[in-house]
Amino acid sequence: MKNNIILIEKILQDETFRFARRDSEKIARIEASICVSGLLEPVWVRASSDGWQILAGFSRFEAAKAAGLSELPVRKVSTDESLVDAFYQALLAHRISAEFNIIERARILKIIQTLNPVEKLRGQYLTLLELPDRRSMLDEVEALLTLESETQFYIETYGLALKQASQFLRFNAEEQRFCAELGGALLIRPIELLAICTPLREISGRDKLSIQDVIYNLGIPDILKSDIPRGAKIGEIKKRILESRFPKLTEWNQLIESSARSMNLPENVQLKWDKTLEASGVQIQATMHSIQEVQDLAKILSSHNVGKELTQLFKVLA
Repeated sequence: MKNNIILIEKILQDETFRFARRDSEKIARIEASICVSGLLEPVWVRASSDGWQILAGFSRFEAAKAAGLSELPVRKVSTDESLVDAFYQALLAHRISAEFNIIERARILKIIQTLNPVEKLRGQYLTLLELPDRRSMLDEVEALLTLESETQFYIETYGLALKQASQFLRFNAEEQRFCAELGGALLIRPIELLAICTPLREISGRDKLSIQDVIYNLGIPDILKSDIPRGAKIGEIKKRILESRFPKLTEWNQLIESSARSMNLPENVQLKWDKTLEASGVQIQATMHSIQEVQDLAKILSSHNVGKELTQLFKVLA
């Protein structure tokens, strides 16, 4: 296909065929290359009533504008059949250097519907995207485009698989924006983010409050602003959510902790239990360095006060 030169001002701001999100760093690298060697790879375009529509090469186009070029080397696609093939070639070129994330696949599926390729080429597209020709799964992938832009950005940034990404479809717009904001603020793994956002959503529905009200009531904004380490922030947020989600469970754990403190056990002795209270029983862990320490512990455990507190504790754990 022959290359042509057209005025850059004739290129339309039309992103119909854009499937990858804008990458500022990539554009800057191409711009630097253009300043040294010019634009070596043409932009693929097709004629429109009032200019030229980009099919492939959005980053190259933006880099050329930033570099101050007035003309652009392009490859013109003239027929619908050529358009289908040209877009496939653009995807193939992209796939050589990087895998498609799930949001890119969703955008490409939408574009494919517009192109309406013949069955054989449609199969080639799906093979390239590593997607089965199964309507239910393709619908689930395409549904990701209904997510808020912030959520889509998070999904792309962390490379979520379809199973994880589709869980955000249960969230309303406000909940999605908060989750994406929280994920960005804490640089949190998707599985941990969902473990926070899902119960927050449940609390919101149970108490008939907006997600913002729940977040405010739990003091999450203050935690995010604090100077404590990221891991400590995540732990504190989870703790407050658990307390709000299961107030009775929290009350029982506080009762157990109070009993444990009342025993005044030595520092080398720790009392442990299942905080979910799903498993009964308690563990007494002790580090001993002498027979005397063993004898002292036996004396403490057989004392009236400790016996009373252990009885109270086992009533809760039973």
